[in-house]
Amino acid sequence: MATKTLVVQEYKNDRDRLSPNHYNLQVAKSVASSNGDPQFNVVYSSQILGPNMTISWTPKYGLNWTQNIPNQSAKVTYSGEWQDCALGDTYDLDSTGSWVKINGYKDADPEALNISKNGYGLDVNVIVGIYDPASSKWIFVNPDQLLTGARGKYKPLDNVRLWFEEGIREETMLSSQSTMEHKDDMSKSLRYFHYDTEGRKWESQDSPFVPPRGDE
Repeated sequence: MATKTLVVQEYKNDRDRLSPNHYNLQVAKSVASSNGDPQFNVVYSSQILGPNMTISWTPKYGLNWTQNIPNQSAKVTYSGEWQDCALGDTYDLDSTGSWVKINGYKDADPEALNISKNGYGLDVNVIVGIYDPASSKWIFVNPDQLLTGARGKYKPLDNVRLWFEEGIREETMLSSQSTMEHKDDMSKSLRYFHYDTEGRKWESQDSPFVPPRGDE
């Protein structure tokens, strides 16, 4: 399972313009909506402003759930336990709120994390994350509740969203306050990005950017 890495390079003049606002790098990852478009609603990772900001992840996914969708900028909290879930796997949420693996589910989507039944006594909002036994990280909270007895599927995508915003906002719901955002495809294992503060535009490419002379 190939690790994905994005590197955001900011030159000194750009950092000098971003720093007075206490702006740091924010990155969100996506899950497909019902029509297949990428949707973002959680800050996956934040990095303190610097010349080279690197964020890496291995696309190993997990499921969790919460009873309430957080407000904008609020920390995402969860009510259940993390369950690692490979693409194509299927789980039930049982009456105690635990995940139970279901083999041979005929409606399983091979490119999604599948839930064949919410057997818990409450409607829940499903959380998708990058799974790590020590520190799983949220990437998306489904705003539509999975009703009791219902099924669902959640397809992680390689699309990412980048922007600068005040503070370290990791694992919080997206807010509406930010610089110009940029959406890109991380289907390749390594991508480089640069935000031109003067032109207010993002650039991306497969190789490192070369800073202008005297502006390293």
